[in-house]
Amino acid sequence: MELKEIQNYLAYGVKCIFHTSYNGGTNKLETIVGLGDSFVTYRDSSSKCVDICLSESKLILRPLSDLTKPCLEGGKIPIEELKEIAGYPEKFRFNGTDFVFEFEGDLSYDGGYEFEKTTQCCSNQLELFSWLFEHHFDVFGLISKGEAIDINTISKWQTTTI
Repeated sequence: MELKEIQNYLAYGVKCIFHTSYNGGTNKLETIVGLGDSFVTYRDSSSKCVDICLSESKLILRPLSDLTKPCLEGGKIPIEELKEIAGYPEKFRFNGTDFVFEFEGDLSYDGGYEFEKTTQCCSNQLELFSWLFEHHFDVFGLISKGEAIDINTISKWQTTTI
């Protein structure tokens, strides 16, 4: 996991889990409040800043597969929220790297018109990706690399050594 992958989540209260060797060897779940070259910082119960080695911590993120599940507050479905932001709700989708919308466009050719299905990137990519970071979606594939933990499996990690 690299700083460039973590920094996007920092403003949105992302949590990480790390193994503590000094506290009976248990895993600890905390909100990240800062970053350094090779560490993440959290505040302990006495509000003291504590640095943990980046390689010993894992972010808690939602897999992109959760985009179609009612996993938000009030049972909201993430992809429906994103469709509203995109402005083309009926034709909107996420292709794994970009937010796009599909439409049939007019293509003129010698003496006539033809309709062709085409895909175009949404113009507000930054707003859409910011929403994903705010809701802690795994944009960089960190879960599959073993560098982050799927939020749906968090109870397992609270008793397992990282």
